[in-house]
Order: sequence, then C-alpha cells, then structure tokens
Amino acid sequence: MKQHVIICGQGPGFEQCPVDTDKEIWGLNMSIMRVKRIDRLFMTDPIEERSAIKNGEFTIEQVKQRIIDLNIPFVSSYEYKDIPTYEPYPIQEVVGKLGIPYFVNT
Repeated sequence: MKQHVIICGQGPGFEQCPVDTDKEIWGLNMSIMRVKRIDRLFMTDPIEERSAIKNGEFTIEQVKQRIIDLNIPFVSSYEYKDIPTYEPYPIQEVVGKLGIPYFVNT
C-alpha cells in the first residue's frame, strides 16, 4: 500500500498547504513556525543558520519549543539532544540508494 504525504515548504503559496486532511504533512525548515499543522519536520541545516532566525523573526528557543510542544519527529543532519523527538537524517542510506553523495536544493 502506498502512503501519501503532503510536503509543505516555505515558498510562495505555503499558506495553501491543506492541513484539514487525513494525509501526513511533512514540513521543511521554518514551515514549523508558519503552517498550522506539521506531522514530521525535516531540517538539513542548523536551526541557527535559518534566515528567519538571523533576521530576528523567531528565536532558536521558539523553534525548538514548537517542535517539542508538537511532539513530532524532527529529522535533521545535525544532532539536537535537547529535542526529544530528534532523528538523524539517514544520509548513508540515501547515498547508498542513490549511488552519489552530492545533493543540491535548487
């Protein structure tokens, strides 16, 4: 059986992410602070490097607390021992499956 998920980023139109659904919603980066419902969060860069942190829109503590309050899996390339739901991104498995250790986001 296929599992369907909705991946919600932060680009134009993120506010149209359908949150009233029975599908799982995966959020990217700071969508955790902008989308009403996120079921799993992925962040491959350190939280402190997000532009919304650097420009003062949110604090690192606010972001971490939101993840903790929602009690959702937090998948990251960087270890966060202070977030109980942190899961390491399975980089070795991904590289093994794709056969190349090179990733870009554009």
